[in-house]
Amino acid sequence: MHDGDEVVPVASGKLRVLLAALLCHANRVVSYEQLADLLWDGRPSEAANTTIRSYVKRLRRALRAAGGRIESHSPGYLIRVEPGELDTQEFADLCRAAEQDARREEWARCVHRVEQALALWRQSPLVDVPSPRLQAEESRWLTELRIEALERQMQAAVQLRRYEWAVAQLEQLVREYPLRERLHHHLIVALDGLGRRADALLAYQRVRQILDDELGIDPGPELQALHQRILAAQTAPAGSQAAAPPAGTGRAEVPRQLPSTIRHFVGRQAELDELTELLDTATRTGTPAPVLAVSGAPGVGKTALAVHWGHQVAHRFPDGQLYLDLCGFHPSRTALTPDDAIRDLLSSFLPNDARLPVSPSARAALYRSIVADKTLLIVLDNAYDAEQVRPLLPGGLRCLTIVTSRNRLNGLVAREGAHPVLLGVLPEADAYGLLVRRLGRSRLEREPAAARQIVDLCHRLPLALSVVAARGATSPQLSLTELADEMAGTDSTLDRFRTDPGSPDVRSIFSWSYRQLTDSAARMFRFLGLYPATSISTTVAASLAGQPLDTARAALRELASAHLLAEQGRDRFTCHDLMRSYAGEQAAQESPEATEAALRRLLDHYLYTAHRAAELLEPIRQPLPLGPPEPGTHLTPLTDHRQARAWFRAEISLLLTLVRMADEKRYDRHCWRLAWTLVDYLHSEGRHEDLLETQRIALAAARRSDDLDGEARVHREVSRANQLFERLEGDCPHLIRALHLYQQINDTQGQGRTYLSLAYLCARQGRYPDARDYSRRALEFAQQSGDQGGYAAALNSLGWCQAELGNLDEALRHCQESLDLHRRLGMRAGEAYSYDSLGYIHSALGDLDSAVVCYRLSVELWRALGNRLEEAMGLRRLAEALTRYGYTGPGRVVDRLAERILLDMGQIGHHLP
Repeated sequence: MHDGDEVVPVASGKLRVLLAALLCHANRVVSYEQLADLLWDGRPSEAANTTIRSYVKRLRRALRAAGGRIESHSPGYLIRVEPGELDTQEFADLCRAAEQDARREEWARCVHRVEQALALWRQSPLVDVPSPRLQAEESRWLTELRIEALERQMQAAVQLRRYEWAVAQLEQLVREYPLRERLHHHLIVALDGLGRRADALLAYQRVRQILDDELGIDPGPELQALHQRILAAQTAPAGSQAAAPPAGTGRAEVPRQLPSTIRHFVGRQAELDELTELLDTATRTGTPAPVLAVSGAPGVGKTALAVHWGHQVAHRFPDGQLYLDLCGFHPSRTALTPDDAIRDLLSSFLPNDARLPVSPSARAALYRSIVADKTLLIVLDNAYDAEQVRPLLPGGLRCLTIVTSRNRLNGLVAREGAHPVLLGVLPEADAYGLLVRRLGRSRLEREPAAARQIVDLCHRLPLALSVVAARGATSPQLSLTELADEMAGTDSTLDRFRTDPGSPDVRSIFSWSYRQLTDSAARMFRFLGLYPATSISTTVAASLAGQPLDTARAALRELASAHLLAEQGRDRFTCHDLMRSYAGEQAAQESPEATEAALRRLLDHYLYTAHRAAELLEPIRQPLPLGPPEPGTHLTPLTDHRQARAWFRAEISLLLTLVRMADEKRYDRHCWRLAWTLVDYLHSEGRHEDLLETQRIALAAARRSDDLDGEARVHREVSRANQLFERLEGDCPHLIRALHLYQQINDTQGQGRTYLSLAYLCARQGRYPDARDYSRRALEFAQQSGDQGGYAAALNSLGWCQAELGNLDEALRHCQESLDLHRRLGMRAGEAYSYDSLGYIHSALGDLDSAVVCYRLSVELWRALGNRLEEAMGLRRLAEALTRYGYTGPGRVVDRLAERILLDMGQIGHHLP
């Protein structure tokens, strides 16, 4: 203790315990009971309070002038400390500042802050304070804070490429903290950065053995992925691409996402050499890998160039190759937002059931963190403008990004220093060479004039030349003269894709390939024009065309052979946006009845699959009464909540598009039902704007369809969405309208669920008597309708309200009954809510042990279900209970865990019982 510039010693052990207890709770009252517990290690004497008063007097005298800061406040004492006077608080503030620096990737500042914090560290906290309980409480969180700060300092050092210094520090730290995987991770990265690959692999084997011996577990996915990257870099032969680890090993797979290279790619040698030279220069000089901006007209071969070159240099990017179509110029689909693009890119590194942070900024930070130390090739195809691309650019030195766009991307060139590569049509020799590659030199030499005419009619556009070449290759009986005459005789154009008066007539070029298709493939092609995306699975295509799966698969492969589609992977195909526009024009050949049936099958595929996914995510929810789907519809099979979340994550952009499309085309029953299925997924991902938008669209659709049940359901969901934006006005008019509608159609289950929603709303408003009354009504209607899930939820709601009103015994009975019923029904989310309520009630009853058990069980259930918001709020209530009963150290540790989750998600939620 300092009194001014003088150090004031406190010789007595008991007085040191007293002073430490007050300082550890600075500016807060520490009760006699807490002080006695710490002074006598849980065994205070009967005269403890009198003795404590004596100790306080002695401590005030020992501290001299500073003793006046110890003040009496019922039911104990506090010590007054000003900001900046307490070293533990200063240490914690510096550690938190360093954490924020790391989030902003301000690595040099992060290192400096940690150094400042560590300068305050002497030895184990409270080492000279003879109170095992106080040491256990305070040392744990301070020590954890120090280790986290050290981990952050090592991460910053690696980011700054201070490998030698980092290795020297980390080798000592991993001996001191052998179970901290992040320290081992940083050590392995630093060793690899120094070129000590063998040592890096040996370090991995050491940590694997330690974890197996001590905990009986394998290293986590990040360490395993790092190990695989180093192995791939070490074992890949020069000029080849390292093999990805075999499926099923439990290790993270290296992404290899480049589409198949163009077998008949020809020309562009000058551009290929230019790209390679830029990469070689960056490697040779140690400068950051460049951003390459490839631009040009539609069909000029931008994607083909990027993919072909990507395959040539793939072996130089051992951490993988990413590919993403940004849909910047899609004829009917909205371009990907940067946030949606980041979601897709993150899915390349995270398992399907991994939970993403909720806030866009947290997702962007996670993406940058994951790719920061990697050597990746990232192909961002079909970008609209620089603003779409800029948030996707990695911050690491070894990640090369190649962007393709119809726009020049001048903003990217000006601000990010991107290197522009402008593609024009092929030189005449290369255009002729493309035909030679596909049709054979002898065939062209027999009809040189016709070959030159074909090149001229295609305007040397690679896409057009590829389609013509495919037509000629599949029809060898046709002469080149006949092909040229056929082209010249077609008088149509895809006007919207003409970039200038000299651009090729792509519609005519596509038409003669289309006319050669079998009836089945032609029909499939026409229906693909109705599909609002470029990539489609065989299952969806079969539903759209109303064909058996085998027939649809054969038709899609025929289209791929004719270069009207490209095979993207097993049972997945993609269509160039120009080709898709042409397919949309051909769809007009179908009768209105056939078109409507196709759209119903498409919407049914996504509605029924989404409904199944929604049931798997939240079985407590009242399901939709769906009849059989349109004949010819095929569904995607889903069996558990992990598959459901992965499916939603892959399809959510298209699902949102389909809701809007159904609204525009007045498929009203599909519109509101499909929007209804998205509620829980959108809420769990924090996409609350999308949630509110889709429910407003759904409400209008339900009203237009005169579907009273649908309108009532959507009114409830609109109320729920409004509450997420803190719109808590009175008894929400949406819920009152829903109640009237359910009364009108005599739906007792719907009435019960609506009363439950009203109870939730009133609880959030603090109107607990009203919430209790609504909960009782919900119970009555659930009992009448036989809605066991609603009955269990209403019991929990009633118990929560009774607890808030002080009726703890009744609250305990209701919530325990709710828990038992949820267990019998297998509703794990309901179990988690009930455990949370029981934790709150036991805490209010003074039974801390039972409260802690219940809170922990609730948190574990939410974690298993992937609901990070409820997990965080459960941790926060556990922290409040621990602090309330004097366990402030553990309470702080738990609260910090909750704070991390909430900061990562970018929002603070409210508990809904």
